[in-house]
Amino acid sequence: RREYYALVEAGVLTEDSRVELIRGDIAVMSPINPVHASAVDRLTAVFSVAFAGRAMVRVQNPFVIGDDTEPQPDVILMKPRADYYATEHPQPQDMFLTVEVANTSLRYDRDVKLPLYAASGLAEVWLLNLPDNVLEVYREPGPKGYRSLQRLSPGDQVSPLAFPDLTLPVADLLPAGE
Repeated sequence: RREYYALVEAGVLTEDSRVELIRGDIAVMSPINPVHASAVDRLTAVFSVAFAGRAMVRVQNPFVIGDDTEPQPDVILMKPRADYYATEHPQPQDMFLTVEVANTSLRYDRDVKLPLYAASGLAEVWLLNLPDNVLEVYREPGPKGYRSLQRLSPGDQVSPLAFPDLTLPVADLLPAGE
């Protein structure tokens, strides 16, 4: 991470660079197409209302996994903190839920990011699978990945592990929910 930020200081990378640090490698992220952007905006709107006063909603910003990894998920629900994480990026223990929106990045999210998230101990990750119009809910992390996967359709409902009292219609999270 130190070398990664040295590239920023040197002007090689900017805040607008579409990259993330994954296991010491700089990974170029796909451009954001309108369908992906719309899905992120929809999640942000739903989460901002549903979790108001209970969790912070972070959109397309990094969190830290060790010294060599700083992924940038699409949406994170984090523990509230007075400084809004101004002095350091959140770490896995600061997070309630991580959401990746997958359209063209489906294989990368499943094969690279999900195993990384599981190994870091993220309790719950949602993958908004746009090509199949389903929400994939991953739970029970371990060193070899998530042991629990639920595929939910627009007619289903979902409750985050950290907020079992809150139920969200899956249709509200997917593009078909309009």
